[in-house]
Amino acid sequence: MNQERSLPIHSLADGILSLADALGLFVTFVATKREKTQYRWQSGRFLDRSHHLETSVYLTVRTASGTIGQAMTSALVPDRLEQAFHQAVRHASERPQIARSLDTLAALEKRQLPFMMHHSSQPTAINKSFLHKIEAQHRHFSAPSGAAVTSVSFLHERITAARSDGQLFSLPLDRLICSHLATRYRLNIQSGVSTTVGFDDELYEGIMQDLARKRQDAILDLAHADMLSTSPISGSFGVVRNVLLDDQLLGQLLAHCLRLPQHLQPAASRTTLSFLQAEGSPAFSPIHPFGYLVGTTAIYSSAGTDTASLAALTSHPSSPFHLSLDFPIETSGYEERVNLLDACRSWARNGALAGKGCLIVQGVRHLELNQTDGSFLLYPERMGLFESGRLSALPQQAVKGSLSALIPAIVRGFGPMRQVWLSVDNWQVADLPRFTLAQLPFSLGQGV
Repeated sequence: MNQERSLPIHSLADGILSLADALGLFVTFVATKREKTQYRWQSGRFLDRSHHLETSVYLTVRTASGTIGQAMTSALVPDRLEQAFHQAVRHASERPQIARSLDTLAALEKRQLPFMMHHSSQPTAINKSFLHKIEAQHRHFSAPSGAAVTSVSFLHERITAARSDGQLFSLPLDRLICSHLATRYRLNIQSGVSTTVGFDDELYEGIMQDLARKRQDAILDLAHADMLSTSPISGSFGVVRNVLLDDQLLGQLLAHCLRLPQHLQPAASRTTLSFLQAEGSPAFSPIHPFGYLVGTTAIYSSAGTDTASLAALTSHPSSPFHLSLDFPIETSGYEERVNLLDACRSWARNGALAGKGCLIVQGVRHLELNQTDGSFLLYPERMGLFESGRLSALPQQAVKGSLSALIPAIVRGFGPMRQVWLSVDNWQVADLPRFTLAQLPFSLGQGV
C-alpha cells in the first residue's frame, strides 16, 4: 500500500487512461493536491499554526453513445481511483446540458494558446517579516475591543489534468488568504503561479490598504441587538422598489442565484454577469474539472441565460469562479471615498429613482432561502432610507425578495470595485461595486 501511495500522479492518470482505452471510453482526469499552512492570532496573541494536505480527483467519462458519468475521490490510490472510474461508468446517462458544455469548452480550447508549463513543485518560501507585520496589525485591531481574530493561510496547489486524447497539463499555484474576522470582511486572495508570486512588503501594503478602505467606508453605524430572533414577523409588509445593495449582500445573493433550478433562472437580463478565467485573478485555476480551458463566458445577458455554461461551471462545487458584473448603464465612478448621499441625490435628479425614495441594505446577519420558488428572507446588518433628499438610518427589519428577479432588476453600480467572496471554501469570487442599485420589489417587515 505504501508503494501505491507513493506513485506519482502522472502514473495514476496513465492507469485510468489505459483502463478507459480498453473499454473504448473517453475520460478526463483532474487531480488537485493542496498543501495549506495557517497561522492564527486571537485577542492580541499568537494562537496556533496548522499544516495539512488535501487531495481530490475528478473523473468525467464520456461513452461512444454520448452518455456522461462523473465521480470524485479524495484518495490518490489506484484501487480507489478504479472504483471511482467504474462508478462514473455505471452512472453514465443522457446529460444534454453537460454534453453541450463539453463541446463548447472544447471549441474554446482550440482557439487558446497552450498552457505554459511550470515544473517546480516547491512552494514559495514564507516571508517571516510578512507574518510579523500581520501580527502587529492584529494587535492594533485588537486594542479597542480585544476580540479580533486574524488568520493567514498559505496554500500551495498542484493541478494535474490528463485526457484520453493525449492532453496533459500540470501547474503549481500559490495562494494567500489574510482575514481579520473582527471586521467581518475577508480580504482579497493574492494568487499567482508559484514561480512568480512573492509574499513581500508590496503585498502586505496592498492587503492593509484594502482593509483600511473597508473599515472607513461604512455609511450607517447602527447599534445591533445581541441576539437575533428568527420567529415569524407579525404585521403587514410594505413594498419598496428602489433598493441599494452593498457588495457583501449582493455577492451572497448572486451565489444563490447561480444555484437556482433551471426553471427559475431569468430568461434575460439587462445586466451581464460573466465568468472570467484568467491568470492573475484571485480565483485563477488553469484547469476546469472538466479538463478544458475555459474562456470568458456571459452567463446572464440581454441575449438570455447560457444554461449550458452555467451547468458546466456549477456541476462541481469546488470549481473556482471569478465573476464580473457589467451594467447596462455605466457605473457611477470608481472613487475610493463613497458619498452615498450625493449619489442618491444625483440619481433622484436624473430620474433613476423614478421619483421615489431608495432603501439601503447592507450585509447579511441571517438569510433563509426557498428553492421551490426562489424567494428569500433576509435580516441585514444595517439598513437606511433615502427620501426627500435626506439619508436616515432604519431599525432592524426583515426583508423579503425574489432571487429570480434580482439580476434582471440591476440598474447600475456606485463606488470602487471590490472582490467579494461568494463561497470562501470553494474559491468563488465576484468583482462588484461598493453599492449596486436595483429596481426590485422588496417587502419590509417589523423590526426584530
